Amino acid sequence: MLTRLGRGRIVLSLVVLFNGILLLYLSEPQWSTPDAAISFYSVLAFLCVTMTASAATKIRTDPAPTNRWFIAGTSYASIVFCGAAIFYSFSNENPVAHTSPSGIFLNLLAFAITGIIMFIFSYIESHDVKKTSFLYHRLIFPFIVTIGSMLFLVMLVATRVFTDQFVFLIAGYITGAVAVATYIGAGYHIYQLRNSDSIHDSFRLGIAFWLLAGASLNHILILPNPSSLWIISMSLMGISFLYANVATSYTFLVNVGVRENLAYAVTVFLSAIVIVPFVVSRILASVFLTSIFVEIGAKVIIHLAAAILAGASAYAFHERIKYRPSPGQMWIIILLLYWTVAEIALMVSPILPGYSVGVETKVPYVCGAFVSAIVIPMSVRRTLNPQKAKPRKLTPVFIGAIIFSIGIIATGEVIRLLILGVFEVSVEAAISTAIMLSLSYVSLFALLTYVLLLSSASGGRLSFNSLGAGLVSIWLVITILKANYDTWTIGWWSAEVTMVLAIIVFTLILVRLFIIESNRAVKREKRAIAFSRFLSEQIALHQTAAIDSLSSISMDSTTGDSVLSSVSNAMSDISRANELSDYMELFIAGGEFEEGKIGPVSLRDSLYSALECVGLTSTKDSVQVGGGIQSIELRMEQDCSVRANSFLVDAFQYVLQGIINRIGRFKDVSINIRESEVPDNYCVCEMNIEVYVEEPDNILGLFERYIERGSLDAIELAYSKSIIRLLGGSMSLRATKTGGKIVSIVVSIQLKKSG
Repeated sequence: MLTRLGRGRIVLSLVVLFNGILLLYLSEPQWSTPDAAISFYSVLAFLCVTMTASAATKIRTDPAPTNRWFIAGTSYASIVFCGAAIFYSFSNENPVAHTSPSGIFLNLLAFAITGIIMFIFSYIESHDVKKTSFLYHRLIFPFIVTIGSMLFLVMLVATRVFTDQFVFLIAGYITGAVAVATYIGAGYHIYQLRNSDSIHDSFRLGIAFWLLAGASLNHILILPNPSSLWIISMSLMGISFLYANVATSYTFLVNVGVRENLAYAVTVFLSAIVIVPFVVSRILASVFLTSIFVEIGAKVIIHLAAAILAGASAYAFHERIKYRPSPGQMWIIILLLYWTVAEIALMVSPILPGYSVGVETKVPYVCGAFVSAIVIPMSVRRTLNPQKAKPRKLTPVFIGAIIFSIGIIATGEVIRLLILGVFEVSVEAAISTAIMLSLSYVSLFALLTYVLLLSSASGGRLSFNSLGAGLVSIWLVITILKANYDTWTIGWWSAEVTMVLAIIVFTLILVRLFIIESNRAVKREKRAIAFSRFLSEQIALHQTAAIDSLSSISMDSTTGDSVLSSVSNAMSDISRANELSDYMELFIAGGEFEEGKIGPVSLRDSLYSALECVGLTSTKDSVQVGGGIQSIELRMEQDCSVRANSFLVDAFQYVLQGIINRIGRFKDVSINIRESEVPDNYCVCEMNIEVYVEEPDNILGLFERYIERGSLDAIELAYSKSIIRLLGGSMSLRATKTGGKIVSIVVSIQLKKSG
């Protein structure tokens, strides 16, 4: 259900985006040239690829058949727009098709086919359709996409064969009416789900469909006489795709545990990285028209800085994965090494013989698109299957990547000079642009999937892994921009400025992450020292107890139960000391116990043992404490079996011991064990402990310091938290003043149920 904040965001974004459309339209950008067509269609293709990647990632957590219908619609739109951008980049056809009624008809046909698919999606989503319906058949989705693409291709050929525009006027009005009706209907059906738990954000998705209806209606209006109002339709489509992407990605990230604001920020960023440079470059291109700004020195400096950024980032990630392996990161490093070599090649190319100052070689970008289309899917594959990753020496791999990068760029330049050199410059540019765009879309699909997987794993927080994906995305965006504009034009410079901004922003982020990592390293060192000392003391205590037990045997001249008891105690203490020694490194480094080291453990029995260890004598229903009248109430709805081991007793023991040592003796204690409702596969032990203290305000401040993240001031509490984390659970503590000199401490421990 959409919150008030969410509605406010929608209203604000609509105001901003509509003003952006107005500004773009009033700037009178070119709309009837091949370059303009490539620019608009490539951005729309990017947004469609983004939606498809988001929906495909969502299927991994929610394999509902309705998701496949949504993917069918976005996939079809991606094919049409990608194909249009590649077609115009290769053919350089002028005037473009949408300057005539037949071209507007083709646009409306794409609208109508996508609208029909989305109407079926929204109908199935909002109605109870039998699971045996043919609409849920697996083959129906590729069948629909194939038929829709073939129909569009046939109509494309028909517009070239038939010259009578009247036929396309009639066909355009019919397909336009279908498009408007289906989008209005789809928006209505999906809007009915706004207060339900839909797999999409129904409010935003409904708005997206209605915006598409508006774009279709505008196309109908310009059908007899196409004009620059075509820009309005394309812009409305872009906004609708943006809303549909947020409706898909945002809900996926929230459902996997990312905080709402972070999920919203990640989703908007994924769309903005291309839209913002595109809009700015189109406005600037309309202002400066055909102006050319040649500045070789600035170009060399920018590419030098980009090479340093890529190389330094690759080195930093390489050093980090030595001690903190990350699935998929190796492939990102390989790609960054390629771009290091590519940027150096772009930097030195103006001074090499045989290269024209007026034209920048596109070979590094063409090869980069090719390498990205291979490497990024490998990174996604490794992220999805981390257990299949085999340990390997990475340094030879990275050296080989550098050699390969040099070789592929050199080979590409040889092919360009010797083979493509026989063609005109325009043909060479058309081929390179088509390759750059087509492979970039494949790479973008994989990269967006990778980013969403990383965001869901990290909770949306910035990390070295997400930084690597962000860096790679910048080069893909620049590749798309460079494919749309000639060298030294204002659009080309917008790509260079994008790189400058990326260098500044990512350098600051990289420095910030290194500072954070350095601080964490210092904390880890302090933690290692503190835990080593604490565990060494515990090991020494068990060893001393074992020696005492063995000494009592040597002094006892009789045999019997006392000797057997001493032997048992000695063996138990020695075994415990060995366990602490074995797991000392795990406690210091963090992580979780291996699967074979944990099993079903009674939460209630572990709690009883811990109470006895801290000097409390327990029975089934009550606990008596020596040294004064203290009430301990045990309320256990049932004994909960959790996935743990013998260290669970230590966790309970030391949290109780820590409160006794650091705060004071217990006055009243209430303990409750229950099964968690959300999530339903956990057991919860909640202890409400009242402690009498002389200065409650000071104690509360002290306790807050004890429970700060990473605090080692109360080593017993830190040790207990560490054990619970190793068992795959969580532990929280909070304290409040309940009156007089009484402080109430609530300890909540959550562990996974066994079985």
